[in-house]
Amino acid sequence: MDVIDATRAAAGNDPERAAFIAQHAPLYEIAALLFQQQERNEEVFFTSERARARAFLDGLATGEVALNDDEAVKLLLDWQKAYASRQAAQD
Repeated sequence: MDVIDATRAAAGNDPERAAFIAQHAPLYEIAALLFQQQERNEEVFFTSERARARAFLDGLATGEVALNDDEAVKLLLDWQKAYASRQAAQD
């Protein structure tokens, strides 16, 4: 998984990177299931969290993060307004 994580950043343009990610995403689930069968619960947790975090970062990088929680959307919009105001004040 370390090799996959290192390679995904340099996997080319967005469509190529998306294809690479889709091809290798199941490896995290397989690894977590193997750890679970071996009752290595800490590794199960860290592997599943690594997959979740990687998916989130990939979404941020490709602009494909979708918020469906109205409160989260409001927080994001508030943050964006505050950031724009701060940038304008610095200019």
